[in-house]
Amino acid sequence: MKKSLLSLGLASVLSVVSVASFADSAVMNDVTTGIEAKTGKEIYQTVCISCHMAEGKGAKGAGQFPAFANNMRLMAAEYPAYIVLYGQKGMPGFGNYLDDDQIAAIVNYIRTSFGNDFKPDFTPEQVAKMRKPDADYGTLD
Repeated sequence: MKKSLLSLGLASVLSVVSVASFADSAVMNDVTTGIEAKTGKEIYQTVCISCHMAEGKGAKGAGQFPAFANNMRLMAAEYPAYIVLYGQKGMPGFGNYLDDDQIAAIVNYIRTSFGNDFKPDFTPEQVAKMRKPDADYGTLD
């Protein structure tokens, strides 16, 4: 029994370390240069997938990462755009690392993927209006 618990504990630690390492490397190599991915799918695969998973179903474990799959909260595009810009709870803001085109692209991608059927009509101009002068978007450090 002790051996099983020890093995289970070790497996848990290794999985957390593995996910944390993947999440850290998945974001970007040099945070000072921003994120190079341009399409919503590329941004998702580069930045979001490590927490929200490949099928957009989110994850629970050391933290809770919300699902995008069949998520009615995505109906209003401003909601995910605000969270991408400024962050929320454990998710950092990406306002310093993604430009307005990239934020519109990722918002439209998650709103039209994972079983969601919302219009991909969120624009970079709408993102620009959401940015606050001298906003603190946080860092990924």
